[in-house]
Amino acid sequence: SGNSGGWHHFSTALPGLAYESSVRLRFRFASDASVVDEGFAIDDVRVWNRETAAFAINPTTHDFGRIELGSSSVLQQFEISNTDSGILYLDPANISIIGLNPDEFNLTNLSTPIALNSGESVSLSISFSPLTVGAKDATLSIAEGSVRESSGLRQGNSQATRNLHLIPLSGFGFELITMNVPYYEGLDDVASASLPAGWESSNPNWTVSDNSQAGGDIPELWFSFDPRHDGEVTLLSPLFDTGGLSQIDLTFKHRVHHLDNAFDLKLYTVVGAQYRLIDEWLNVDSDILSETISYQLTSANHGVGASNLRLAFVFSGDSYNITGWHLDDLILGGTSPVVLTQNASDITHYTATIHGQISSDGGLPITETGFFYGTQNDPASSGQQIISELSLPNFSVEIEDLALASTIYYVAYSDNPRGRSFGDVLSFQT
Repeated sequence: SGNSGGWHHFSTALPGLAYESSVRLRFRFASDASVVDEGFAIDDVRVWNRETAAFAINPTTHDFGRIELGSSSVLQQFEISNTDSGILYLDPANISIIGLNPDEFNLTNLSTPIALNSGESVSLSISFSPLTVGAKDATLSIAEGSVRESSGLRQGNSQATRNLHLIPLSGFGFELITMNVPYYEGLDDVASASLPAGWESSNPNWTVSDNSQAGGDIPELWFSFDPRHDGEVTLLSPLFDTGGLSQIDLTFKHRVHHLDNAFDLKLYTVVGAQYRLIDEWLNVDSDILSETISYQLTSANHGVGASNLRLAFVFSGDSYNITGWHLDDLILGGTSPVVLTQNASDITHYTATIHGQISSDGGLPITETGFFYGTQNDPASSGQQIISELSLPNFSVEIEDLALASTIYYVAYSDNPRGRSFGDVLSFQT
């Protein structure tokens, strides 16, 4: 049940079907209709006579772990042993890497066909060299070159049955990206079911989702209960260059949907291999409503000043105890913008053009500019709002339907992820 997170190889023995003249396989898909998704897909169905395996492979599966793009893992040896009484023939033509990502696993194969006597063994080696970010899966496929001599058949006999071993391989490719601060991640241009540039998690529970539970706009980062995982699952940010800084402000929105038993949530800074706690929510046994949280990170407590500082969001527990941990609008460093209100122009009896200027964006993207205006000297609270075209650093709008022979007060404003700033209040006479 749930989401498999990609293609998976599955095999099973069918002992009750031996010697049957006609056999059909039935693939049954059932749903409780609680989730709408792409459904159930199958491919590469194969039925074959396995017989008793003439050889053993060690290890029977291998996870290469997290490997940075552009590099390769250490070589992993796979030992093939003849566990039968006859001769085992192995041909490199029958040894290959197949599956979802075969090009990212490097096989050092046999150079020539060989024959192993009973008890003898030979080794192959494989390394993992990820080409793209994400979880990677493949399968080492090893087929016996011919049947054993003890079966009474010889190499090349058309009646031979090949024994096949399939060894699952996995790994995770990641890319270390260094970001400058101030940094803002609003996820506006990030595709669903992916992660922002430089962010990584070795577990598919963390992804971008078309939701807005944290309090920001769609989309947001989401830790999902599915697939089920019992233990720690970490989401890591890009590297941040905080060189020359002694403190920096961190702000983000989050919400937690509790489902069943308790779990823990933790937030760290990471410098190298050292994790430093920023905050933790222990034994969470109820929802945490949407909130905006701010922290001041320091060099003494959190490693600010390092050129390789990261953030780590960690879920700990059984993922089936949570519906989701939602994150959005993460800001590291930066300030509110500085905006100037400038003199009005083209003033007539009933119209005027008012002007503003951004003198500093605070190191963060400007999201809105505009004005408040009216006949009172506090236009930001009593006046009318008008949003200008987002043209930086200078912006202006024409205001109409003004009262004749009146004093019009106006003030420019600007927004960035840290908040809204106002210029001075100015006025003109119609």
